[in-house]
Amino acid sequence: MSGSINFSPYQPPPDVPSTDPPSDSNSLLGGRGKGKAKRPWFNRDASYANTYQSGGNLSDPSSVPQAYTNDPESSAYAGGSGMNGSASEDRANAWESRFGWRVDVMAAATYLGGPITALIFLILETQNDYVRFHAYQSALLTTPLLALLLLFNLVIRLPTFLRVLLILGSICVTLYASFRAWKDAQEGLGRYWLPYIGEIAEKSMIPASSHKFSQRATDMSSRWSNEFNMIIYNIRHRHLLRFILLILSFICLLGLLTFHLPPPSFLPSPNSHYHPISPFRVPPTLFRPPPDPSRPTFLSPPLAPKKNGMVVPNSVHYVYGLKPVKEGEKVPELPYYAYLAMKSALMVLKPEKMYFHYVNLPTGPWWDLISPHLTLTPTIVPHSVFGNELNHFAHQADILRLMIMKHMGGIYLDIDMFIIKPFDDLMYESTTLAMEMSPDSRRDKLDPTGLCNAVIVSEPGSVFINRWLTSYDTFNQDSWARHSVEIPWEIARRYPDEIQVLNHKAFFWPMWHGDEVQRVHERNEYDFWGSGQYA
Repeated sequence: MSGSINFSPYQPPPDVPSTDPPSDSNSLLGGRGKGKAKRPWFNRDASYANTYQSGGNLSDPSSVPQAYTNDPESSAYAGGSGMNGSASEDRANAWESRFGWRVDVMAAATYLGGPITALIFLILETQNDYVRFHAYQSALLTTPLLALLLLFNLVIRLPTFLRVLLILGSICVTLYASFRAWKDAQEGLGRYWLPYIGEIAEKSMIPASSHKFSQRATDMSSRWSNEFNMIIYNIRHRHLLRFILLILSFICLLGLLTFHLPPPSFLPSPNSHYHPISPFRVPPTLFRPPPDPSRPTFLSPPLAPKKNGMVVPNSVHYVYGLKPVKEGEKVPELPYYAYLAMKSALMVLKPEKMYFHYVNLPTGPWWDLISPHLTLTPTIVPHSVFGNELNHFAHQADILRLMIMKHMGGIYLDIDMFIIKPFDDLMYESTTLAMEMSPDSRRDKLDPTGLCNAVIVSEPGSVFINRWLTSYDTFNQDSWARHSVEIPWEIARRYPDEIQVLNHKAFFWPMWHGDEVQRVHERNEYDFWGSGQYA
């Protein structure tokens, strides 16, 4: 043969551009090559180069843009239609995004703004699964963290040290998740799953490749119409809709909680003057709460209510043994009816503590049975109020029960009150009293002689109780029931929003005389449980 035969592999003709990246002249000459090229912010600028941003991989020939579009063999290798074939579409660029922004930056940014940026990227980024996954994971992480921070700052006041730890921990976790999202994008789009959260985000995510509107439009108007349809489809998808509603609800709740909050104390007022601050200064927020100077030392702090929403502490109070005992006389035994009354309160009301405020402790077998269930509280008898003398032990007991209600709150009961049903529906009001049933039948039922203080249900610091106590500045011991029965009824009519008034059948029915005694004790005709009354 006249010419030499070339057995080398097929070489592209000179007029076909090469797919290999251009050689660096410095490298060919043995010099030091340039460092890693700076990635563009927009993927479309490098969409036809075998770079990181375009998802190129030298070991994967399918990721290299085919230059032999006119060659039959290359067309067959690419699926019969070159780069426009369905196989190439299926191997779509994993780094592409809807607006052409860098995937690593977007994935990291989903964490930095909490639920807000997560929601923004979930709605706007409809093409890149990697960004959408991290947007889901960010919302699942930052929404509960923000809720906890609000809870412990607005509702449950934690010590400053614990609050600082919680804030720093939340920031560190969020920044680490953001860093991992950015780092994994640099190393091949591996998805980092946060414990428990990552699996939920993966299952809840709607893959961008599954959208029926994912086909790229050829012209600009069709392209924007296609993207709008993708957004509508995402919003209509029930999983994404739940997620969006959850985040929007949380943002609205955050706004409601912070709307009425005072401005931060560290912000200077317009009239404030800057001055040097001593490095030894102790912030007032670290001070321990001061003791209540008005609360007598023999009274304990108030207990917590039984349930959320209740304002009355879950405690019961009795005042007993204020009557002086002459020298040489024994303290009377506890009557059987008093034992039954306290036993009924213990069984029906189920208080956290039952306080027994006393001067002289009773004795006897019934006392021995009930005393282990009581919190014994020695008391100091008040002998005057606002300069007015209190000589009778009944008037002293009137003042003492109001002091207990003011500083401790709870349920005060006379020693002869037998409890029939729980007071739970009364524990949501600041103060509750019931009308006293007068023996005078000529009085209207809604115009009683007053409110009876044998049962008082009150929160600590009640405005009504404070008004009632203040009224004793006009106390006159010659008027037996003026301040204990009549005055509270006058205050209730003057300030009806400060008290809940019940009718006489709530606590004080049947009466202690006439036909009522016969119905209860002789003929046994009265049904206490059927009446629905409390005591």
